[in-house]
Amino acid sequence: MRYVRAAALLAVLGSFIIAAGCGGGSGGAAPPLSGQDQPTMSGPMDPTTDTNPPIAPESTTSAATQDPATTQSTTLSTASSIVVPRHVMNAGFIYGYAGVPTSVPLYKMSPWMNWAFTDSTHAPLLRAAGIKVAIYVNYFRNHTNDNPSIGYTDLKPGGAHAPAETKTCSGSTIWDPTYGGGYASDARKTSEALGHAKVVVGYKKNQYGSNWDAMFADEVGSFLGMPTPCGYSASTYPAAINTVHSELGVRLWLNALGKKLDPYIGQVTNPSNVVGAMCELCYGINLKGADAVETTHDGIWQWLENTEISTIAKHKVFWDYARLSGYAQYETALRKYVYASFLLTYAPDYAMMETALKTNSGFPVMPETGLVPMNPVTTASSVNGYLRSGGAYMREFGACYYLGVNHGKCAIVINPNPTGTVSVPTRAYGHSLVLSGSGVLDGGSVRFSGGRVTSLAASTAAMLFP
Repeated sequence: MRYVRAAALLAVLGSFIIAAGCGGGSGGAAPPLSGQDQPTMSGPMDPTTDTNPPIAPESTTSAATQDPATTQSTTLSTASSIVVPRHVMNAGFIYGYAGVPTSVPLYKMSPWMNWAFTDSTHAPLLRAAGIKVAIYVNYFRNHTNDNPSIGYTDLKPGGAHAPAETKTCSGSTIWDPTYGGGYASDARKTSEALGHAKVVVGYKKNQYGSNWDAMFADEVGSFLGMPTPCGYSASTYPAAINTVHSELGVRLWLNALGKKLDPYIGQVTNPSNVVGAMCELCYGINLKGADAVETTHDGIWQWLENTEISTIAKHKVFWDYARLSGYAQYETALRKYVYASFLLTYAPDYAMMETALKTNSGFPVMPETGLVPMNPVTTASSVNGYLRSGGAYMREFGACYYLGVNHGKCAIVINPNPTGTVSVPTRAYGHSLVLSGSGVLDGGSVRFSGGRVTSLAASTAAMLFP
């Protein structure tokens, strides 16, 4: 998530990064974030309480400052006595470096946002408005242009925790050529790697005081762009990461799940102090300036869906950073595909959405996130459980809410195949969801008046209603 530097790296890596992944790698996320002393993600999790509580959308903005047109309080479903969130969990950047500009009032954003990266100045304001704050940290890979340089200084040769550096089998320190060059910490060297992590985390604690809720650890389990250390095994390395994180003790988000097709990386969410993990560049991607979506090509789409399923099954939050970064009003088809992919295997309490789409306001939350399907007819243990005859994937829900209003049953239908049209495997729904315009603060809207959908072109999706 080294944002400013991501564009240069992506240009070098090209299509390789699709398979290798970026979340948990030296990927990047837009808007740009340069260095370690910038806005970060955190959320209010009390380590003295339940270790895996659901994180529900909430808005605690005072009535005196709320905008009635954008206020999104939760609604109680009298039929099931379940509190229905007005939107799925959303994350993003607010104020500070690379965040939404301060010209956008916080009371307009807070009803739509659950977790945010921000700077230490604005962190208390966000938390007072009900937005959880996460702090960006990177203690696994540190580089010469990190800002601040405390992590690099501590890890480089001669630094206090230089023994944590990754080594070749001949004993030489491995140079990390990415982002201006630097060094990586080997999680298997538990004592030194933990000591190094504490230095980085301690700096951020001092900077933010009590105004944060979780740390956001970047590049977890990734050696993308550099040699792996001697004796490295993808199957056993997550256990070493888990030891460091368990002993570190603070609430953690991990940027890890974008290491696509890695069958072991999901294990890093096992420690009780890990709230969840980001899947960066997942379902929606931006490479070399062009937005695209993940498909069944090379099995990546199925892997992503199954990773979402397995993360949620552990009561950990699957954080999808669909890094589309074009202009929102021109990308409604891609937005619908990404959001449908997210919803296909989601659970409201354990799935969170983020995008980097451009809007006039700078607030990249899309109106489709107000659609919250509830009461799934089926919940499969594998995405193949949603595969229907003819090639479409479909999941039905008994009650589908938009901004707290029940629109009845609905179905999510996706054709993730990169070629070929598939038929929609039901005629029980006469209407479909239509997206118009841009973000929630920029006139974007959702309508349920679209016509019946009977087929889906390659890499498209539909959300069906009665």
